[in-house]
Amino acid sequence: MSHYEQRLEQDAQALRSGVAKVGKWVSENVADAVRALTTNDKVLANRTILRDRAVNRQIDDLDHLCHVFVIRHLPSAGHLRLVSSVLRVNVALERIGDYAVTACRELLQLSAPLPEGVAADIAILGDQAGAALRNAVEAFVTGDLSKAAQAEGMAKQVDPTFLKTYRDLTQAGDRDERQTRDLFSTLLAARVIKRVADQAENLCEQTQFQVTGEGKGHKTYRILFFDERGALLSRMAQSFAEEAYPDTGRFRSAGYAPADHFDPGLLAFLQQRGVHVEGAPVALAKALDVPKHYHVIVGIGAKASNHIKDIPFRTVTLTWDLGTALQEAERVPETERYSALYRAVADHVTALMETLGVESHR
Repeated sequence: MSHYEQRLEQDAQALRSGVAKVGKWVSENVADAVRALTTNDKVLANRTILRDRAVNRQIDDLDHLCHVFVIRHLPSAGHLRLVSSVLRVNVALERIGDYAVTACRELLQLSAPLPEGVAADIAILGDQAGAALRNAVEAFVTGDLSKAAQAEGMAKQVDPTFLKTYRDLTQAGDRDERQTRDLFSTLLAARVIKRVADQAENLCEQTQFQVTGEGKGHKTYRILFFDERGALLSRMAQSFAEEAYPDTGRFRSAGYAPADHFDPGLLAFLQQRGVHVEGAPVALAKALDVPKHYHVIVGIGAKASNHIKDIPFRTVTLTWDLGTALQEAERVPETERYSALYRAVADHVTALMETLGVESHR
């Protein structure tokens, strides 16, 4: 290895070491913030807030190292990806440090210690988010894609824990056990701890980019359409979405009181369009029993909260009123009825996908 190559690798290792150092400090601050919150240790909270200043200085130093690396080496290919990803990771770590500070500041506003159940929830939340962060930092520093995948899996465990924390906190509020200010402060503290896991996922994405050069790519949306019977409009929405957006969405349909079979007229209409539908409408409860949450749940003539007990925190729910379209379809000849309904459904699906920034493939 030439002298230049040795210097190049030495400077690249300095960047990785810088990420490891900042990641360690930030992880410790997150752990201390959680410990302070769950034990009502305001001395530890103040100390954690002050330590964030040292973290910010180290982040500035690492940012400077990245710019020096570019000026000194004019990197390309893998080394350029390294610098680019370190800069992004640096931003994520700074945000995580801010989350720890926010949690501590909210603790200082509390008038009383957390309820025992809520404290236990936040302790678990902190353990899960902290583990995801530590593994994500190690994966990035070592370029270990399998560890990055493991860290992403850890990060996804945080959502149900946060939802339980939210429920326990609202129940405490319903029992008038907490002041309103305390409820809001605790919820915000729990929220920023959850965000630690979200940023850990971002670190994992940067690991993939650093190692393979592959970015995140276009997002694939998971969307569920449902109505009462699941036999006509929701299935029509699924069919149009699958036809128009085959590579950018995963679509399902269901009914909260599902019919035994699909509408015969719908089946004939779809068959004319080259779509063959088998089976019967799916019950809403069964459609919801999936490992990953839906990004969007659309109730056609139905409100999601009236039929779904626990809507995932990351899921957006919409209600579409197609009553006018149904009435107009009744006034046209039977041969045109399904075409009219299809156009109305297609307009709503298209508007939704445009809002999501997705272009039709038709």
